Amino acid sequence: MKKLILLLVFFINVPAYALLRGNDIYPKCEHMVDEPNPSDFKNKKNIVDISMHRGFLIGYCLGVVGTSFQAIRGIGYTWSVDSNFSRCMENYYGFADIDGNQILDMMMKYLKEHPELRNIEVNTVMASMLHDYYPESVCLKSK
Repeated sequence: MKKLILLLVFFINVPAYALLRGNDIYPKCEHMVDEPNPSDFKNKKNIVDISMHRGFLIGYCLGVVGTSFQAIRGIGYTWSVDSNFSRCMENYYGFADIDGNQILDMMMKYLKEHPELRNIEVNTVMASMLHDYYPESVCLKSK
């Protein structure tokens, strides 16, 4: 039995973003889309340090939020797995045209407006956000 459990541990792959919660990403990502403050760049070393730090955080924020968005899109949202419904949502709202910066802006706005959700996993927050911003009732009525 122990060998089976150990084997499963090695083969069950849980994506890192699935373990993150709103409290993990909001403090790091809420100001990533803001313009840098010129007063922060006092000398060349500061420029390099701050630029590298911002570059890392932008990659982190876009990666976590973007991957979560793609995961939710892929399952057709957590509240419905009907493929017709998923295609309707994709086509009606044009999810393919939403880029990483837009989804990051939306997620940070949503977490700011709903601090009670920051202790919940990012995927669940993403599903809730998409449900609120893109209601399925609109798509279903347009058929």
